[in-house]
Amino acid sequence: VMVLTLTAGFSMTNYINRVEAHLRAELQEYEKRIRMAVQWRGVTDYAVAHVVMSAMSTEEEVNLHAQAQIQKGVADASALQKQLEAMLSSPEGKQQLSQIAQARAKVLDITQAINTTRNAMAYSNAREMLNTQLLPAVAVYSQAQQDLIELQERLRDVVLVDGAKERDQAMLIGSAALAGVVVLGLFFSMFVVRQITQPLDEAVNLADTIASGDLTADIHDERKDELGH
Repeated sequence: VMVLTLTAGFSMTNYINRVEAHLRAELQEYEKRIRMAVQWRGVTDYAVAHVVMSAMSTEEEVNLHAQAQIQKGVADASALQKQLEAMLSSPEGKQQLSQIAQARAKVLDITQAINTTRNAMAYSNAREMLNTQLLPAVAVYSQAQQDLIELQERLRDVVLVDGAKERDQAMLIGSAALAGVVVLGLFFSMFVVRQITQPLDEAVNLADTIASGDLTADIHDERKDELGH
């Protein structure tokens, strides 16, 4: 009984540990995606700030510095986008990434047009494009990124809830199985004890009968072990 109980307990613990390990891995994966999406939005904000700086300034040194930072931001954003595209597998995530890509492409096109206009020294036109075209496009781009972050947070929460249910179910099943093993062990123990005590009780009764003077008493037992004939 003890061996069966220990085996059942070990199996239950091992299964629950596997469930919890799988849950932790999924949660870590979602947290990683969320961090990368937040980082992507931060890189975007940094690059847009330098686009604004370039468009608003007539100083060439300021423009050169801003352009260098813009290029760095674009490269960093592209790298993060590729990583997220490789990591996201849900239809909702892929759809959101597609919306972000479209919004980003529009922002990059407008940024290039502003840069061309500024290099032509049409500073007022560049500023007008900044206010009427770029900033609204950036708002859409930023909102799409925020939607991706919130989507991953919702999916993470769903995994957390489902994981807790699966863990509770595993504990319930394991506890039921353990209880079943204990009950089965008890019944088996009772059977073994009965197999031992029954012939002993019959032998004692026979001895008492003979001791009382009844020599006609007899006992029949089909057992072939030490307690039978």
